[in-house]
Amino acid sequence: MIERLKLLVSDVLEIDPAEVDAAAGREGLAAWDSLAHLRIIGAVEEEFGVRFTMQEIGEIASLGDIERSIVRHAA
Repeated sequence: MIERLKLLVSDVLEIDPAEVDAAAGREGLAAWDSLAHLRIIGAVEEEFGVRFTMQEIGEIASLGDIERSIVRHAA
């Protein structure tokens, strides 16, 4: 799943997938600003068929956070 997320985030941010690792997030990627965050969330929701709450959206700060949120919704 993390590989799919890396490709999705790199596509949304229009950056090289090699720049995105499993620990990538708002702090480490300059392109991941507040608008990009919402675009990433929308793309993840569409790709994985999940819907995040506003609280979850605010708490997500990295690929790992996204992955954990997807897993929680799948359970």
